[in-house]
Amino acid sequence: LNKKKLIREMGLPLKSGTILFGMVSRLASQKGLDILVRALEELASGVDFQAVILGRGDREYEEKLAELAERHPERIAVRIGFDATLAGRIYGGADVFLMPSRYEPCGLGQMIALRYGSLPLVRLTGGLRDTVVPYDPEKSPEGYGFAFEEYSAEALKAEMMRSMGLYGNRRLWNRLVERGMKLDFSWSRSAREYLELYRKILMA
Repeated sequence: LNKKKLIREMGLPLKSGTILFGMVSRLASQKGLDILVRALEELASGVDFQAVILGRGDREYEEKLAELAERHPERIAVRIGFDATLAGRIYGGADVFLMPSRYEPCGLGQMIALRYGSLPLVRLTGGLRDTVVPYDPEKSPEGYGFAFEEYSAEALKAEMMRSMGLYGNRRLWNRLVERGMKLDFSWSRSAREYLELYRKILMA
């Protein structure tokens, strides 16, 4: 329901079974806009997906994204500016929330996305590395997101493709969403962990 409303609001056609990527960000190279633009351009040539992007920032990226949306109106929708209500709809309506940051000291978007039921796709840097466990059926079956290491459009594109592949498995996807929504990033959890650590130190 949230996804359908968002797609309509952004002027994209409704497509059953198509993954929706979302992004709410300052449009700057720190946030990975250079590799995002290239990845979207390459994917839009032949892959079935949709993406909605909200943000403002460097004129270069505002213009490149607007141009992409103009060339691929069935796949990509962009709003330049900031709208808190629309941001909430993107967090709640996107299947995957994109954060391909060059660097990210902390990052809140991935935690908000998880709470809303959108799986984060991040570059493993800074706070994103600390808060997102990528799903891997063999290495990390308890994971709940998607991640890549190398800062390149190719690595981002490969992880976007991987998320599209998993999206087809609705039972698994829903399980990952539920797992992400149950995560606790609150200070009360941190306080409990610190208390437990102090208790162990005192008893050592």
